[in-house]
Amino acid sequence: MRRSSRILGVLAGILMVGALPGMASANTTEAIADTGGMTLTIPGVPVTIGVTLDDYGAISSVDVSDAAFVATKETTHRVRFVRDNGSDPATVVQVKAKGAKVSTTLKSADLGDVLGDQVWSSDIFGTGEMTTVTFNVAEVPGDMPHAQITSVDVASPFPYTLAGPSMESDDDDEDEFESKAKVEFSHDGYRKTLKIEVETEYDDGVARTKLKVELYGKDRREVFGEDAIGTHLWEGLLCDGSAVSVPYEVTAEGITPGDPQVPDGVAADVKASDHGFKVRFTDTTGDRGAFMKAQLEDEDGVLRLRVSSRTTTSCGDDDDHHRKGHDDGDDDDHHKGHDDGDDHRKGHHDGDDDDHDD
Repeated sequence: MRRSSRILGVLAGILMVGALPGMASANTTEAIADTGGMTLTIPGVPVTIGVTLDDYGAISSVDVSDAAFVATKETTHRVRFVRDNGSDPATVVQVKAKGAKVSTTLKSADLGDVLGDQVWSSDIFGTGEMTTVTFNVAEVPGDMPHAQITSVDVASPFPYTLAGPSMESDDDDEDEFESKAKVEFSHDGYRKTLKIEVETEYDDGVARTKLKVELYGKDRREVFGEDAIGTHLWEGLLCDGSAVSVPYEVTAEGITPGDPQVPDGVAADVKASDHGFKVRFTDTTGDRGAFMKAQLEDEDGVLRLRVSSRTTTSCGDDDDHHRKGHDDGDDDDHHKGHDDGDDHRKGHHDGDDDDHDD
């Protein structure tokens, strides 16, 4: 029996502008939305969790295969299910999707719930080609038994690098055990990172285990050399549902923007610079938080094209800073030695971390 939680207020009927003949098309609007969602099977429970995302990267549905899990919180960005085990604490499944990431988390007082071969899959770049990651979680025996990732197997049509699995411990807290692995995928200048975490924490001798799988990828594209040369088409989706596009030409001498293609009621302001251009959009509601930016640089004789955008990341989130006239602009931190797959995990929380939901 399948339990299905349908999220209200899903935006539908959005049309995307098609690529023009002879152009290289790149859609950097909400990179996570391109995946369409993900599936995670946890055999120890057992349960399969299927997540479907809309064109904005918000949750449109979550299917949980075990009907004993009852939805207790449902929004477009988070769905939470609880299974009453007849004891405290209950087992919790939580799905979050917002901005550049989508994640599924299982919390349980039963260590056995997270053991075995877990299977995660997703159409990570929206190409119709699935990637599957199988990772084994085993029990480490002792006075404080805990879970550890022992192996990670990747089946993907895209190039990837694997870090881990590794075991980490907190020198200040001997009651916590954490095992991690990370897979970074690349395709056509885009990157997405899958992070797997298994944590076991003891409180007054009682163990609590958490399994979290998160896919992360910002709206950024970076290509080099001959791959940068030619006619390109950037496509985007604004918060009011407007489909927009910007053609541009790249030669060895520089980068030239074409006329933005926007529907009636939408404005596009183009500003050129020495190394590229930026287009800021104002949608039919007056929101001007959306933009795309393209830059071309010559690094020791090798061209580097960088394209970034911010369009649908915070639709409906009135408290988001870029929707109040603040331009987070270039989003170029990751080009200065920062790993944009990890920035948000180094103390930069989104304010609604699932660790605080219990």
